Amino acid sequence: MENDIKIQLHNKFNTLHDLIDQLDYNTAIDLCNEILNDCIEINDIAGKIEVNQIMSRVSFNRSDYANAYEYALKAAELLEQVQSVNRALDNLNFFAKLMIRQEAFKEAIELLKKGLKIAHKYDKSKQVASMFNSIGEAHFYLQQYDTSEGYLKNALEIAQKNTYKHITEIKVNLARLYIAKGVFNVAKTFLEDAESEANDSNNVIQLIWCYILDANISYEKKYYDLAIDYAKKAEILSDKYEFNYELLCSYEWLHKAYAKQGEFEVAYDSSKKFIELQRKMNKKDREDILSRMRIKYDVYQYQKEMRVLKASYEKVTQQRQELQYVMDILGKQNEELLSIAINDYLTGAYNRKYFMLKFDEEFSIADEHSKDLACIVFDVDKFKGINDTYGHIAGDTVIKHIVNICNMVADKSDIIGRFGGDEFVIILMGKGLEDARNVGYKILETLRNSPVTVEEVEIISTISLGVTDNKIGHPNNAEDMIRIADKALYKAKDNGRNQLCIATEEIQAANYTQLI
Repeated sequence: MENDIKIQLHNKFNTLHDLIDQLDYNTAIDLCNEILNDCIEINDIAGKIEVNQIMSRVSFNRSDYANAYEYALKAAELLEQVQSVNRALDNLNFFAKLMIRQEAFKEAIELLKKGLKIAHKYDKSKQVASMFNSIGEAHFYLQQYDTSEGYLKNALEIAQKNTYKHITEIKVNLARLYIAKGVFNVAKTFLEDAESEANDSNNVIQLIWCYILDANISYEKKYYDLAIDYAKKAEILSDKYEFNYELLCSYEWLHKAYAKQGEFEVAYDSSKKFIELQRKMNKKDREDILSRMRIKYDVYQYQKEMRVLKASYEKVTQQRQELQYVMDILGKQNEELLSIAINDYLTGAYNRKYFMLKFDEEFSIADEHSKDLACIVFDVDKFKGINDTYGHIAGDTVIKHIVNICNMVADKSDIIGRFGGDEFVIILMGKGLEDARNVGYKILETLRNSPVTVEEVEIISTISLGVTDNKIGHPNNAEDMIRIADKALYKAKDNGRNQLCIATEEIQAANYTQLI
């Protein structure tokens, strides 16, 4: 039964895409509702996301921004369950386009720049090009033409290199920009390319915009007959497919061009149509205002979801299970169980499992906000000899003593974890390499001046330390930082132990054999 529905769904989606290409939106909407019911029946999350994203774009094209927002928000909620970076970025870009259409230009730019960080991180060039295009469009409406030009040219370069479909929209936006700057010959070149591509691909919306912008250029050059011809072409297509926003722009240019020719009766008729359509669209003002408020209200939540995507894209299932495990224990409000779950029983430092969760989290935060982060990796010199000579209880005492010194020297915000045996890692929050080195030297000095006494026997212990930060070696994650600091630790041992070594590019390239 379920397999039959899946086969039918596949065929229905093919039909739906054909209807969208043909701009038969009324039939497409009916089919969307039918597909959505099928997806609900077999719990097809991906199918539900696709339907909602299609409906949001159909509503947007028809200037029904309130419904466009609602469908996009439903898609965003469903995306939390599948963790698709591509779809999430596309949805974010769509939210930004809604904000641009509602004249919330600065908010749109802010949202898009956060999305760009994720798109760059995972090399999503298609989404980068789309977001560059949207940012360029927002800066255009803010009349920041030079900034707009930079983003749109970058978008075009990426789209041309990868032959993306939205290259036509980028060229239309560049044409609009050069018209505003008065460089009509360059604008016309982009329009000719865009019009040819729009005709070849049956991209009616972009074809309409080519006609509208051709009308704009003709009007500015005082070719009023030509401006009227182009505006009429845009009017016919916009009216046929119920693209109200584009239809409004067509009426505006018809009114202006007819008035310049002295055909005031026809100009009045176009002006009247413009006003009537504007009133019709304004009936949804309350919904649009509510939509705008909801967008602003939900932007923070959406950004939070994107940060989760960024931090857990490759290991999301494993990290969620581990974090849920810790959260379940926290929910029990049982200090004893919590301590067992996250702390090393001997030293009180975080155990390796929980420490790495914290390190991953802090690395992502530092990376996103361009903050300093450093770490120190150290172990006890000749620790096996201490155990063999004085016994394991003495060895445990030495380790506890060293951790106590670390806790005393480090700040309260710093995090200490036991990696195993006699190896430890310290995360230094908000600190650069110089601060980390000072902390390491202070630990060394304090340890040298405070031997451990076990059963009236004085035991002198030393440690070797490797120090790095989140810049040396260009680490991509917490594990990379530990690996880099480990290399510096091996170098410290190779140099004779009981000392600190700072990671460098040369040390990373060298081979060291770890000494006990």
